[in-house]
Amino acid sequence: MRERPLRRCVAGSALLAATALLAVGGSTTGAAASTTGPGTVTVSPTVVTPSSSGHAVQLRYTAPASGFRNGVVKVTVPRRWSPPQVVSTSHAGYVTTTAGSLRVIHRNIRVTALTLCGGCSLTISYAKVTAPATRQVSMFLTKSAPSVGMRLRRLAVQPAVTVSPATPPPPGPYVSDTFARVVTNGWGRADVGGAYAVEKGNTADFSVDGTGGRLALRNAVYTSAEHIVALPATDALDIGATFDVSFLENVKALNPQYGGVLAGVIARFHNVNDQGNGYYRMQLVWNANNGHPQLFLRAQDDSGKSPPGHFKVEKNLGIDPTVDFPKGAPYTYHVMVQITGSNPTSVALKAWKVGATEPTAWQLTGTDTGDYGPQSAGPVGVRASADLQSAASSFLPVTSHVKIENLVVTKLP
Repeated sequence: MRERPLRRCVAGSALLAATALLAVGGSTTGAAASTTGPGTVTVSPTVVTPSSSGHAVQLRYTAPASGFRNGVVKVTVPRRWSPPQVVSTSHAGYVTTTAGSLRVIHRNIRVTALTLCGGCSLTISYAKVTAPATRQVSMFLTKSAPSVGMRLRRLAVQPAVTVSPATPPPPGPYVSDTFARVVTNGWGRADVGGAYAVEKGNTADFSVDGTGGRLALRNAVYTSAEHIVALPATDALDIGATFDVSFLENVKALNPQYGGVLAGVIARFHNVNDQGNGYYRMQLVWNANNGHPQLFLRAQDDSGKSPPGHFKVEKNLGIDPTVDFPKGAPYTYHVMVQITGSNPTSVALKAWKVGATEPTAWQLTGTDTGDYGPQSAGPVGVRASADLQSAASSFLPVTSHVKIENLVVTKLP
């Protein structure tokens, strides 16, 4: 007998009900509008253990800048997850939404009559969920359309959840460097991890001052300004890393409108061709932010380009370093990053002021469902760049300096 659809209406707007990492989409124009659906999605938790139950999944959908008027969002829940339903609050898979008209047919969750202003959000709950019994990356296929009658299209980056046993990390760091040495024309040798090799940039721009690795960065287009140093003796697929980033000048005082100064780690290094498949980079950015400089977290492939066709996720942390450090430089922040999986690869990042409390949750997560970055193991390293501009393509004639301290990289199982 064919199952009849279950229907429930709730005021406002809505999205899926699943367990997923981060779905970064967005409104597009021109050719891109015909291939990707608008909007972004964030969810928690991002990782669960096999056969675990009772998960209360919260999913937040944010409309594109153009907004939604009588829009539609559809999510397909993968098999082996609790079937979504709207009948009983006491049974697994119960779906609610803060807005919109909600309908569940088999494993499809469909939200219609969805009207949202640009940047406005709604929250979906998928309650008492039981995860699959086997290790996997489960994709929750999400499609959207900004108004009824328009074709539903896949979001540029799809939400996914990793189902993986809770395995303790191997003992000891894979890379550890306190930079307790003085070196010019390079970074010398890490405490653990071998010798650094300058892969891009003038070797005279690299030095170690006894507490950290320094980089001198002449502001220019990123393909020219970026400086990269790698540890060729390392070779890893999944890693977690912690390090400190210090900005040694006041970026805000330069009154930039575009670009930024940034530093962070690279993973799965293969080349410096800037084509997208050379490495992943996970960075802290003092972003010009259209004349209002603030800290951003950013993860992307090495192309430096945005979706579609490339992987990039970022988040404005809303932090003004000059407020955190009213006495001036150095402006120092702890950073923690993680990269896991292949086909697809997922990333997670967070940052906080030295001396402050570490955020409990990741502040930025994302999944490269297009496999644009390298899906095989490679060395780890550090990248920094500066492309501050007073106007579009008018780069400030200054040299920016950043410093990396307390670098620790751990291989993840």
